[in-house]
Amino acid sequence: MNKRWKTTWQWIGLLGCSLVLLIAFSWGVTAEETAVSQEGQWTTKLTAPLGQRQKISMSSGDAGWFVQFSASNTAYLAQYNGTNWSPSGTAGHSQLIIAADIEMLSATDGWLVLGGEIGATNAKSSIYRWNGTSWNFVTELTDANGVSLSSLAVFSANDAWALGGGKFWANLYHWDGANWTFAGKTPGGVWAGHDLAMLSGTDGWAVGSSGAITHWNGAEWTTVPSATSATLNAIDMVDSNTGWAVGDDGTIQAWGGTAWATYLSPTSADLYSIDMVSANEGWIVGDNVILHWDGNQWSTYTSPVADTFHDVDMVSAKDGWLIGNGHLLQYDVVEPELLMQYTTGAPGSYFTVAGQNFPPNETATISVNGRIMGTTAVNGDGRFLFILTTANADEGTYFVTASVNPTVTKQFILSATEPVRPQEESGDTFDVPVGIAFNDFIYLPAILR
Repeated sequence: MNKRWKTTWQWIGLLGCSLVLLIAFSWGVTAEETAVSQEGQWTTKLTAPLGQRQKISMSSGDAGWFVQFSASNTAYLAQYNGTNWSPSGTAGHSQLIIAADIEMLSATDGWLVLGGEIGATNAKSSIYRWNGTSWNFVTELTDANGVSLSSLAVFSANDAWALGGGKFWANLYHWDGANWTFAGKTPGGVWAGHDLAMLSGTDGWAVGSSGAITHWNGAEWTTVPSATSATLNAIDMVDSNTGWAVGDDGTIQAWGGTAWATYLSPTSADLYSIDMVSANEGWIVGDNVILHWDGNQWSTYTSPVADTFHDVDMVSAKDGWLIGNGHLLQYDVVEPELLMQYTTGAPGSYFTVAGQNFPPNETATISVNGRIMGTTAVNGDGRFLFILTTANADEGTYFVTASVNPTVTKQFILSATEPVRPQEESGDTFDVPVGIAFNDFIYLPAILR
């Protein structure tokens, strides 16, 4: 077996044979109008009538767009600048808009499709592109059997895909850097035009009405046996062996590399969107429901608001957005912190240490330079406070650590040249003992496998 080793210099403090290893983990906190998990929370960022249907796409944690549409000839767009969402224009279509999707490749490049339908066979679709400054009309697509584009997959500036349904099947189109061209139809009678998931130009999936599932091999679509007859509204593939499709009545389908199988759902609500960050992290949203995948199971996640959620887009496991009829929510991991009013002082000083954003109602174990001092209680808001006394402590460097899973460390220094810090708060008090100060540091290379 071949092994790849990487060598890097890390700052490791040593005194004699003692080694202090400092590791910081993230954890969630309780906040007003917030749902809490072990890693983070969904928080309401915008409350406003957002329309009957929406799609959202984030190019990064600091840039993104959403589109809203509801049986008119105009779609409304809003842009995120890293701090605020603001209305940013409209996009029109020659027909009533019944489907749409938006996919941002970067802050300066993205695509928008609008699908319409007047009759059974004459639906048309408009395609727009974002250039960093404005949304520009690119083309209108039509087909003898109609085409109402509803889903996008974008790989690069010269490689994008769009899927949309006609009367009896769905059409796939490809952008090659110059033109949008027809690529293929899903099998006749299989209306798999609700959502598209492309792993590459030769490996794609589409889902739709009556449990329809089809697979694209780069040349043609073929029907894949489905384990449900319920309408499937969304699909996302982690890789060629792992994928999920969701739909009406809480339907969840799992792809294991050879067949689609029904997964026992924790809800009976209609499900509209899914976004998998990895095989071990993913989210589903629907009719007043949020589901989370932790690598072992899908479980219901208490929402901070009641709404019908239409779309979810995760930037990472720690950052994402979901949008509903009247609310826009952001998922964020809030890192735990240790705060100290002073980080230097003379021996005999008192140091007040405050913790925040820790798991609520837990017990924190307090240690200094690896020596356990005792424990303190974390309150219901994820906060705690304790006092370190240093009457017996030596001059030198100290690392105070609060361990609750996560573990967070803060440094302070005792020096005779600094003022003696008086006691300013009350709380659990721990005496820092003599003989544990760090004064000599050796910097060694660490080998990481």
